[in-house]
Amino acid sequence: MPVDTDILAASRHDVFVEPLYLIGESKISRKDLEDVVAVIRRIGFKWVDLIGCFILVATAGAVLFHMFLMLLTRKLRQGPHEMESLEALPLPIRAWHWLHGLCAILLLLTGVQLRLPDTVPIFANLLNAVNLHNLVGLILAGDFIFWFAYHLWLGQIKSRLFLSLSTFVKDTVETANYYGYLIFTGGQFPKSCQHYLIFDPLERCFYFTMMLVCLPIQIGTGLLLMNMQAMMPVIAFLGGPRVVDATHLICAYLLVSSIVIHLYLHILRKYRYVRPLQNSTQQTDIP
Repeated sequence: MPVDTDILAASRHDVFVEPLYLIGESKISRKDLEDVVAVIRRIGFKWVDLIGCFILVATAGAVLFHMFLMLLTRKLRQGPHEMESLEALPLPIRAWHWLHGLCAILLLLTGVQLRLPDTVPIFANLLNAVNLHNLVGLILAGDFIFWFAYHLWLGQIKSRLFLSLSTFVKDTVETANYYGYLIFTGGQFPKSCQHYLIFDPLERCFYFTMMLVCLPIQIGTGLLLMNMQAMMPVIAFLGGPRVVDATHLICAYLLVSSIVIHLYLHILRKYRYVRPLQNSTQQTDIP
């Protein structure tokens, strides 16, 4: 069917206004999807590292941007305020905290060498990195069991990491509004959330995901990869070595990002201003 030249050319000057646009030309076709799948297959499981690096860069970028805004608005936070009183952590938890941090650093360094053995020989050779990675992983597993058992014994798992379903959305939105806006203007921490003694609602969502989801998966997949020959039936059931290794690696990237967020949230606490709780001399936590 011939195309009307009046559509293709300008009415007076007889020149093309723009290239002909075919309807449906920019829509995704089956061939486009096949091309994407072909690229993913060509990259192989290196896409896990690409996703992980994106997570790290996005986390670092978000933290740096928030810090930049805090620097720009520092004058708005000047003036008399009542600072939040933080609960002193028991000695067992402080010891766990430092041991956990040391294990995380060693696992990060050994993990980098395992991913780049020819580029980053931190521990002389690959065998040293593998052995140290496995040893520290076992220590971290025992460290996690102690943390969970200790808080379970004290009955604090629910009160520190869980949120009431009736107030989950409201408290989380108010806390997010504080970190996203009020903290820059010197605003008060939401009064309705001051009864959260240790972690505010946003922190609880974050720490619940890290401590009760990502870290157990990380430990479980690490134990499977530590003795693949004996654990092969389980590994095969879960999708094979590559799936287990990819899951282990993604959780590792998420946990490294969580360290950055954890440290930054701890720093932000000194900028948190609260109103004194009425008719009470001590802060309380949710049951």
